[in-house]
Amino acid sequence: MQILLCLLAAGLLPASSAPAGEKNTPSGAGQESVHAAHSALFGPSEFLARLPREQQENDAGVFFKSLLLPGWGQHSLQASRAKRNFIISELALWGTVAAFLRYSTWLEQEYKAFAAMHAGVRTDGYDDQFWVDIGNYDSVEQWNDAALSDRDIDALRDPDGDEAWRWDSVSNRLTFDNTRIASDRAFERAQFTIAAIIGNHIISGLHALWLKRKQRRDAAAQQARVDIRLLPTRQRGSRLSLVVHF
Repeated sequence: MQILLCLLAAGLLPASSAPAGEKNTPSGAGQESVHAAHSALFGPSEFLARLPREQQENDAGVFFKSLLLPGWGQHSLQASRAKRNFIISELALWGTVAAFLRYSTWLEQEYKAFAAMHAGVRTDGYDDQFWVDIGNYDSVEQWNDAALSDRDIDALRDPDGDEAWRWDSVSNRLTFDNTRIASDRAFERAQFTIAAIIGNHIISGLHALWLKRKQRRDAAAQQARVDIRLLPTRQRGSRLSLVVHF
C-alpha cells in the first residue's frame, strides 16, 4: 500500500501552482492522470466492470449451467478443482448406469434361454409377471391348483396353451428364479444410480450458486476496506483521498 501511495504521489500529483489571478484548471496531463487514477479505483462498481465476462454472470446463469451439466458453472467461475470433481462424478455415475443395465440385460437373456431349455417356454411374448410366476411354481398345473384354492378363476392358465410350463427339476427352477432376481436387482440399481445423477446435477447447481455469491461477497468485502480516489483541486494539481472502512 505504501508503494502504491508513493507512486500516486510521485507520478500523479503535480507540484507547480498557477500564477496569482490566473484561473487554475487541471492541465491535459493532469486530467489524464485523474482519469487514469479514477479508472483504477477500488470501488465495487469499477471492480465488477473490470471482471471477465464469465464472472459477471448472474446467479441464475451459473446455477442452470451446472444444473444442466455438472461442472459447467464452476468452469465459468474458474473453480477448476470443483469442476473436475463434478465432471468425474458425472462420468462415473453414467458409467455405473451403463454397467448395471448391460449386466441386467445379459442376465435377462440368460434366464429366458434357461427357461426355454428346462421349462419348455418361449424366450419372448410374455409379460414380466409371467416370468415371476414360473419361478415360483413347478408347472402350470401347480399354478392352477393354487389359483383354484384362492378361488381366482380369472388367473387360470390353459395347460396346453402358450403360457404352459413344466420344469424338469426344482433345482433348475430355483436357478432360473435366482438369475431373474439378480437381473431385476441390477436394473433397480441402475435406476438408483440415475437418481444419484439427478442429485449430482442439483448439488452442482447449488454449489455453483453458493460459489458465485461467495465470490461476490469476498469481492465486496475486499473493496470495502480501502477506497482511494484522486480528486482535482482549485489549484493546479490533484488531491489524494484515502478512506479506510472498518
